Amino acid sequence: MRHFLTALNLIALTVLLSAPSAALASDVFAGWRYVTEAVGARDADAIAYIVQSDARTTLYAASGPDYRPRVLTASAPNDGVPVEAVSISADGRWIAFGRGGVGDAAGRGEISSRGVWIARPDGGLCRLG
Repeated sequence: MRHFLTALNLIALTVLLSAPSAALASDVFAGWRYVTEAVGARDADAIAYIVQSDARTTLYAASGPDYRPRVLTASAPNDGVPVEAVSISADGRWIAFGRGGVGDAAGRGEISSRGVWIARPDGGLCRLG
């Protein structure tokens, strides 16, 4: 658990340091990145987390002791199939997540990309349905 909290602190610091130092009042959050979901494996030093940046979501995985982030998948900006609802197995060997839900408000979103997916922390993806 201590490693998980340390990793989350490192993620938060990375996100904060990547934020723009100055912004116009009309687009205060443009270019900012923030973590929307984070999970840790119960029996392993492994985490998975989703970062929102502008209109794009990216799923990362990392494992101890260095917790170097690896991109598993990402949405294109405003494509209607964001990455969401991340979960990790107790041993840290599998990461499950959703893509797209019902698409966006305008009905955009590639139907074939929507659904439940699983991934290995090293990057192999498989769609479940």
